Amino acid sequence: MTDTTQTPPRRGPARTQIPPSAPRKPSPLPPNPEEASTRKKGVLELIGAACIPLAGMAAVQQSRNEDDSAISPFAMDIYTIQANAEPIADAVVAFADNYPVLGAILDKVSKASGLGGLVATVMTVGLQIAENHGKLALDARLVPGVMPREDVARAVRMDAEARMKAATNGDTAT
Repeated sequence: MTDTTQTPPRRGPARTQIPPSAPRKPSPLPPNPEEASTRKKGVLELIGAACIPLAGMAAVQQSRNEDDSAISPFAMDIYTIQANAEPIADAVVAFADNYPVLGAILDKVSKASGLGGLVATVMTVGLQIAENHGKLALDARLVPGVMPREDVARAVRMDAEARMKAATNGDTAT
């Protein structure tokens, strides 16, 4: 006995047959070590720039916190990101080796390299100055690149003593 039921016609647009995928091109060659290093530097600068707003949020949160010993989760985020920046950058660069689009983006970011570093450096200097004047609303040890004001004062004293000693010895090289 044969089945005489018919399938009702489909409503809506006709489905197109997807052709089998074309053979994949071989993976591009990984960048030379200099190119990989440049890409990594660009990724590290992006990571550093990503920490800047976190530092601002950590400062605001810390200023609102009644318990001075409590550590802002944003400060912990900064620490975590910075502690893992190198492996993250290595992984992104390695991943980009197989994806030319991502590699091209990293190349462009790396060519603009310096901007992220400039912003991160200026922000770090600004935060250090705020700490020097006692205006930083969070523990300076939680902000990468910022030293507690006592450590800066100690460094200034040691530098001044070294200069005075050099001056009394007639050494003008320092």
